[in-house]
Formats: sequence, structure tokens, C-alpha cells
Amino acid sequence: LYVFLRLAQCQSLANVPQSVSIFSKKNGLAIPFSMEDYNTSKRRAKSRHVKDIVDFKNIQSLIRSTFFPVGFPDSTPSGFLSFCIWSWIQDLSTQMRAILATQRVLEGVGVGKEGATALSASINFLVRDGFGMASTLVFTALASNRFRSNVKKWRLFADVINDVGITLEVAATLVPRKFFLPMICCGNMCKAICGVAAGACNGSINVHWAKGSDISDVNAKFGAQQTVAGSLGLIFAALFAKTVSAMSPHSLWLLYFFLTAVHIYANMKCMKLLAFDYLNIDRLVILSENFLERIRRGEEPDSIVVDCPTTVSTQESLFFGLKHSTPIRMGISFDSFVRLVYANDEMVTQILKDMDENGYAIGLVNGGIIVAIRDIASPVDRTKAYFHALVLSRIVEMDKSLSYHDVVVKKAVDDIVHRLWPHFKNSAEKAKWDLNRSVFSSEGYEIAIQSMTT
Repeated sequence: LYVFLRLAQCQSLANVPQSVSIFSKKNGLAIPFSMEDYNTSKRRAKSRHVKDIVDFKNIQSLIRSTFFPVGFPDSTPSGFLSFCIWSWIQDLSTQMRAILATQRVLEGVGVGKEGATALSASINFLVRDGFGMASTLVFTALASNRFRSNVKKWRLFADVINDVGITLEVAATLVPRKFFLPMICCGNMCKAICGVAAGACNGSINVHWAKGSDISDVNAKFGAQQTVAGSLGLIFAALFAKTVSAMSPHSLWLLYFFLTAVHIYANMKCMKLLAFDYLNIDRLVILSENFLERIRRGEEPDSIVVDCPTTVSTQESLFFGLKHSTPIRMGISFDSFVRLVYANDEMVTQILKDMDENGYAIGLVNGGIIVAIRDIASPVDRTKAYFHALVLSRIVEMDKSLSYHDVVVKKAVDDIVHRLWPHFKNSAEKAKWDLNRSVFSSEGYEIAIQSMTT
């Protein structure tokens, strides 16, 4: 049976048309097949087997299959390799600084000192870890619903707060003894907060890189990369630990802050490479301001194509605290909305009508612009609501005497928005923005309207 199958295989291969090109594809590599190579391989089977083991293409394929998603680079968005390199750099800098922090904590709990006991050291670690666990729970309760709307900002925040925690631990031995435990507790709390924010944001980041690929494959490859980066970090950290003992305190702190700056810079480069194709507040502000400015210069709305996600990714802010000139409160409660706009019965009726037609209602108050969102509003409706608020804020900045409660002013602003919105929506979709995935940070209230039946 074996001889028969081998003869049948040879006969079928001999009948392969010479005009046909055959390739075996795996991990981005295309291996060509030819009858000449096949016949040669049969005559030198053993030597060919040894050669395949050390073949460069096989090594390259092994590296790709271990560290990069299947089909890379075609299966991932552009910038994946650069993202990995900057991520490795920041991991190495963190490993080197972490070994210094560990040394300082061990010194602080009494390692190497006479009179120090294992019990006192254990109590210090128990208290430190307890504060870290408590901060994890508190921070999760306060911020868990805010991560997706500002993934880049929260991911950078995680690394910055981690740097603060490491710095507190390194500096803990420089303060009076009574402040040592509070400082390492604060440091561990910062690191615990980093773990929550980084873990939450990494999910969205991995989903971004998994477009065209398998999310489980991407997660596994990032895990392999972190393992290698961690191993290299341990080697460098061991060499760094030996060097630290011979350095002066001044030189040590200069080196430490240099590594911290490298870590933050590498993280910022990583975030700039993330070109999310859904809108949040920062990205919508960039697009709408560009759109409105081009209209002001005389361009036709239907001919405008806004910037694509890759371009906007380099423009959006990575830090919290940079607010729009006119504050916009999204997702406030209905009673707060009515109270802030001093609504009478007629105005309440108009507000309900707006929410029924558009899925939202907008008001202009002394503290800025407020937006109430209907519970059935789609992501596109929410995008339109924030676009409406941005248009209103731009008009108010040009003439601060305007009142949105004035029927004439309200109708004029609504007409402008309803005329511009279809053009902006089409322009964004042409630039490959997915408005059905838009997400905006808000105060969390959604208005449910139920008809009363008798």
C-alpha cells in the first residue's frame, strides 16, 4: 500500500502543469514549489532535512510565529512593529528602575541591618500590600466606566502613576524612618492603580491591533514579547544592580530620571501609533473644528473630507485637563437639565419634543453647554449631539450675548446643525471613521420617556 501511494503521488506531481505556480503561505512567507526542487529533495532527503533545520527562512518563520500575529504585516494595522519596539523600550526602562526600588524597600525594612527581624519586615509588606489592594478596589469603582472613552489618556496615566509609585519607593529611604512605611504604601497604591488602568486599556489596544487577525493570537504574541522583554530586563537589571552600588547618589538620581523620561517618551510614541477609527470627544473636536474652519474659508460642505484616523492619532491630546473653551456637560439628568435652563411648562414640552426627534436635548447655561441623552439614542445620535454642542459653542464664542432660549436663536442654530450634520457624517465615513462605535465620556444619565396610559 505504501509503494502504491508513493507511485500515485509521483504520478500526480508529474502531471502538474508547468504554467501553474504553487506557493505555500505561512506567517507572511511564500514558499514556492517546483518539480525540479521536489525531485532534488528526494535524492538528498537526509541532507535536505538537516539543511531545513538551520535554514534562514525557517528561523524567520519561527520568529514570526512566536512574536507576530498570523499573516503579519497584512493582518494588522500599520505601525504594529514600531509599537512593539517602543513597548519593549519602556518595559526595559521599567525593569531597570524597579530593581532599584526593590533594593531601597529591602534596605528600608532592615535587610542587612542588625536588630531587624523577619516579623517587622513581614508587617511592613502586609501593610503595603493591603493598601495596594484597597486602592485597586476603590479606583475600579470610581473609574471603570471611563476607560474606553479615553484609552490613550488612561494608558499614559497608568505609566505615569506607575513612575510616581516607583519614585516614592526609591526615595523612601531618604526620609525620616517614620515616613518610610507611608511612602512605600503610597508607592504601592500608585502601582496598583496602574495595574487597573493598564489592564483595562490593554484590552482595547489589543482589539485595535487584532483587526484582520485573531484577538487570542494577538494576546498570545504580546505575552511572548513581554516574556522576552522581561527576560532581557532581568539581565540588564542584574547588571544595573551591580553598577548602582558603585555610583554616587547624584549620578544615580540622574540615571533614574533619565530612564523615567525614556519610559514616558516611549509610552507617548506607542500611544501616537494607535489610530482608533471610532470617535471620542478629542477626536470629534479635532474633526469638527477642521470641518467648520474649512466651511468658514468658503469650501463647499459636500466636498470636504476630514482627516483620517492615522492623521488624527498624531494630533489628539494624551493628557487630561486640556478642556474645550466652552465646557460641555454630556449626559446630565433630566431634573438637572430643567433646573439649569430655568424651564417653564412650554420649554419642557419643547425639550421632550427635541429628545423624541433627535434623541437628545441641548441647553446653554452660564456654566457652559449641557446635553441630555435619550436612553434609545444610538452612537450616531450621540455623535450628532456632541457635534451640535460644538457648533453652538463656536457660535456663542463669536457672540456671547446670544441666548439659546431665544426661539429665533434656537431655530437658527438647529437649522445650521441639521444642514451641516449630513455633510459632516458623510465626510467622516469617507475618511474611514466608524460612527457606530463612537463613545463619549459623560455624567452617566440617560433619559427614559414612558407614555402614561389610563
